[in-house]
Amino acid sequence: MKRLLTASAFACLALVPLHALALDPVPTAASSQNPWAAHDAKQKVAIKHATYDALLQAIVVDDGAATQVAFSVMTQPAKDVMNQYITWLSGLPVSQLNRDEQVAYWLNLHNVLTLRELDSVGGKGPVDRYRQFPISTTGAFAKPVVTVEGRELSIDGIVQEVLRPNFKDYPYQYGVFLAAKGAPSLRREAYLGSKIRDQLQDQARRFVNNGGAKAKGNGLELSSFYEWWGADLRGNEPGVRQHLLQYAEPKLAAKISSASDTYSYRFDRAIPAFQPRLALDSDGGGARFGGGGFIGGSSNTGGGGQGGGS
Repeated sequence: MKRLLTASAFACLALVPLHALALDPVPTAASSQNPWAAHDAKQKVAIKHATYDALLQAIVVDDGAATQVAFSVMTQPAKDVMNQYITWLSGLPVSQLNRDEQVAYWLNLHNVLTLRELDSVGGKGPVDRYRQFPISTTGAFAKPVVTVEGRELSIDGIVQEVLRPNFKDYPYQYGVFLAAKGAPSLRREAYLGSKIRDQLQDQARRFVNNGGAKAKGNGLELSSFYEWWGADLRGNEPGVRQHLLQYAEPKLAAKISSASDTYSYRFDRAIPAFQPRLALDSDGGGARFGGGGFIGGSSNTGGGGQGGGS
């Protein structure tokens, strides 16, 4: 059963130390055309994201195969934790990490910035009030909101300028939180370099088998996610079919294999915002959040320090 952290638990999280990270000079230099290409393939330092992990455990609610975000429980201590984590991330020497650590770093940074932006509007929408698809050119998601290694980035700039040019061999698209029900869900744990490939594969399986692809008549109805990212994933629609077959469960795989080359696209732009209802405990001893398959209360999420370690 999924639980929300109480405000007092969030206050404790704010005390989790965010340690500085010192690394040796990076051997793989960036170019002027691609300033984010720098990395150190031999670097063994692992970044821990315990504070963000605990935040996700507190506000992200399982809703069957997808997740929703309980923006209504984002108390000021929770906002403080989120801002502290963003500040800590932006100060790390990301160019000196190996590529697994980097893609986890960038996905976490993109997603926590998206959470902060949507929290500022109460998680209300459709999300296209605030961002365009697939990449924003105006508005909150297009303006610079973070500085990493001296360079300003917008939320969608992280995708367009960092992830897209440098991590084509990762299915990172499944880890990008677009904040729409029609896109892959926000994962209820932080991405970690040591687990990133498995985490992204799991994200892909969940999305493909739970609405990302459906048989419709003799053809396929796909999320617009594949219309936008198909070229990056497999190059063209037949290639996307092969991509889907990597993740589809047997029943769906049979439908995908037998479908014609007729494709249609759809997209649900509603923000996956969970609104808990307030109910009284049966003994009258206080209020609790209920609904959506969970009951709120305090939770021991572990926490722990963050920072580098080999």
